[in-house]
Amino acid sequence: MGELVFRGIQVNEIDMSNELQGQVKLDIEQRASFNVKYTQDMKHCIATCVVDMMNKNAPNDFNFKISVRASFDIEGEMEKKEVHKKAYDEMYPHMRALTMSVLTTAGMPPIVIPKIKMDENNIKVESGNKKEEEKEKNTVLWVLAIVGAVAAVAGIAFAVYRFFAPDYLEDFEEDFDDDYDDYFEDEEK
Repeated sequence: MGELVFRGIQVNEIDMSNELQGQVKLDIEQRASFNVKYTQDMKHCIATCVVDMMNKNAPNDFNFKISVRASFDIEGEMEKKEVHKKAYDEMYPHMRALTMSVLTTAGMPPIVIPKIKMDENNIKVESGNKKEEEKEKNTVLWVLAIVGAVAAVAGIAFAVYRFFAPDYLEDFEEDFDDDYDDYFEDEEK
């Protein structure tokens, strides 16, 4: 079993719109996305979390979006789903603290982002064999292209042969038809 080591966090984007006047009760709707990208050797990963909050009743009056990226080292063997969950658990408190700090500095009451439970069924792990799958697809396409080119050349060669080759059967049939027609003409007389 491996361990996930937190290396640092960086804010990618903060976007905020505040058109609220006076004391207003906010009914906040929150959307979040979380993504983890791995190095090829599976020793490091970068997790990106984006949280978008808005007032349900008037989304144009208040909205707040923050995007944060954290880097991790993976020590030992870990499944991607396990890395995903641990990175999320490690990163979310930092994201929550950043959000509260930015909002209070902007004169807003501190809004605490509730931690959303990570459901293992919602974690989608892409296979690391994208390049291999693409190579296989490219190989199949090349084989089909070569077979198609050979078939096209063979078809052209056959068409050229038929165009230039004399048709001996046609001459034979013409001679035979003439003799046969003459034979019947003699009997009618």
